[in-house]
Amino acid sequence: MTETITNLPSLYDPFSTEAKWQQFWEENQINKANPNSDGESYCIVIPPPNVTGSLC
Repeated sequence: MTETITNLPSLYDPFSTEAKWQQFWEENQINKANPNSDGESYCIVIPPPNVTGSLC
């Protein structure tokens, strides 16, 4: 079954989108680290800068 999305904007608006999610994360303390958590540690690897571009 295919569903049509009618309320999806044609352009991305970072101001309204980011503000909405930032408020949600802060209200639910989603982006707060808990050093006493029993959860498994993890690392997010950030790719190196574009080495094909100018380094000067």
